[in-house]
Amino acid sequence: MQPIDPTINPSQGMFSFDILLNLSKIGYHPEIVDYLESLLINLADAQQIITSDCTLAQADHTIRVAVTCPELDALDVKNCTLYGKRTIERIEAALQSPIQFIPTGIDPRYEPYIGQKKPTVYILQGNGIFPLLNGDTNSFIPIYKIPFTYHDEACYNDVRFWNNNYERLYGIWFNGIHEKFAQRQMQDPHSALSIEGRAVCQRIETLTGVPTYYFLFNYRRRSRTQERAWKCPLCGKDWLLEGAEPRDEIAFRCDEDRIVSRFTLNS
Repeated sequence: MQPIDPTINPSQGMFSFDILLNLSKIGYHPEIVDYLESLLINLADAQQIITSDCTLAQADHTIRVAVTCPELDALDVKNCTLYGKRTIERIEAALQSPIQFIPTGIDPRYEPYIGQKKPTVYILQGNGIFPLLNGDTNSFIPIYKIPFTYHDEACYNDVRFWNNNYERLYGIWFNGIHEKFAQRQMQDPHSALSIEGRAVCQRIETLTGVPTYYFLFNYRRRSRTQERAWKCPLCGKDWLLEGAEPRDEIAFRCDEDRIVSRFTLNS
């Protein structure tokens, strides 16, 4: 990996890179593009890049693709899933040369990631680029920062499956199609979506030793008085945090059931 320009200020956004494949030894072969598309999916699955939906550009003896990463070393092989490592090996064997990851600057469209010490609490919250949050600061955490969570011990598929399901249901709710069903899935702790997400939380907590809470969506038509009287929907105990205000990201928290929420967005 080439050094980044020292004049670039990482507080202005996330890091942008070009992934460069040198075709000079083998020429163009269609399977190289297939391998590269697989690699982009693998990198996105570990949140080493923001999205796998990237534009590929071929010119002369190179294929180039621009990506955005949360950290300068996000593309290091140490952060890859097992499948990402295998895909890199497959590409480099076919090319007979290494893949190049070339830093190009800062992508100002995204909030910068600021690495911090291990939090005392994690929160799993849907409808965001990064669903894992630092419960102490409410800042996002790339998923490659924690051990592999899926049962194959090689990737984060359980997190990805749940997050994809959440995003689809949020889109259904937001567009008003089967709105009640989608809303119930997101805010009922007994729904299939919530059960799936809470299982992910339990897995993360087991692997990291950090208490991991599931965020319940809250969009109900009720007053502030009714909201403050809301009990934990699982155990029925008080869970309103002392001093909580409507603007707070987290206003309710049950340590026993590992769920959190905020004041309704529909008061």
